Amino acid sequence: MTTVDTTRTDVALGTLAATAEQTGCPPEPVRQMCDLADFTRGMDTTAITAIAGAGSMAMDAAAQIAPLVTEAAGALDGIGGGVPSQGLCDAGDALASHTGLCQDAVNSVGSCAGAMDQLTVGCAGEISALVEEVCGLASTALACGAGDAAAGMVEGAVTAVSEMLGQRNSGLEALVDITVGDCLPAADDML
Repeated sequence: MTTVDTTRTDVALGTLAATAEQTGCPPEPVRQMCDLADFTRGMDTTAITAIAGAGSMAMDAAAQIAPLVTEAAGALDGIGGGVPSQGLCDAGDALASHTGLCQDAVNSVGSCAGAMDQLTVGCAGEISALVEEVCGLASTALACGAGDAAAGMVEGAVTAVSEMLGQRNSGLEALVDITVGDCLPAADDML
């Protein structure tokens, strides 16, 4: 989530909270909405993407080592009845397998960051549009002396935004769970 999207969400939630206070909405649902928004506080998908990119470059370099080990095994073929050569071949195969698992993990982290970014940016856009529309209507309703109608609209918006944030948070947790699952084979292989 970029700083722009965080600011966009914060501004929309601040506007909605201020309008809720103006219309006399209960403060607890607004506080809960803000707590849900804090779930992504400090999340930086740009940094995650950069880390995945660096990991991918490291995996590319590691992938070049396995063929060198296999080549060395070929140079040792015939020495000691082929035992050292076979040992190097086995090590090269294990190294290639591990490098593949690590590359899968790095790819998963990169994909996760992209999906997290899409999810948070999309949610920020939807929240901003909803808040702008509802707060505009609520202001008009207040100006016309329809305070109860304004309060009802704002309370509904607080509920809707809370649901959007809850779904966003659940989606982010699911993405992380998937990524952790994708990374475990490489971690287990290291052990």
